[in-house]
Amino acid sequence: MIHLKIKTLRELVKKISNFDIHNFENLQSDYKSLPVNERKIIEKKLKTEWKKLDVEKQLLKLEEVISKYDHSFNHHLELLIVSLRSNKIKSAVEQIDETIKIEKNLFKTISQMEQLEKKLERFIGKEIKEISK
Repeated sequence: MIHLKIKTLRELVKKISNFDIHNFENLQSDYKSLPVNERKIIEKKLKTEWKKLDVEKQLLKLEEVISKYDHSFNHHLELLIVSLRSNKIKSAVEQIDETIKIEKNLFKTISQMEQLEKKLERFIGKEIKEISK
């Protein structure tokens, strides 16, 4: 039973791969048949799309970093509270220093994220202008 499912799955993968190859070849021949100026327009759009995808990828990475900083920040705040309740001033000062470091890194990362979002907004704005023409 499992063997049949695996065999069916392999056949499906082959069909999908062949379909993708045929689609790519069709697109390639369509592209080659276009005039040079239209090719340049398509290339420009593709480059813009790649840049936009790269920005989106960077934003996702920064979101992960922010999540880790947030978790670490909360953890050090909890340790700070425990230190203060147990009257361990030296430990509390260390936790304050750590939370300040994390907060600075968090703000830097948020700033980077805001810059990337503005960049993405510019890409989207250009696309909207091109569509509106």
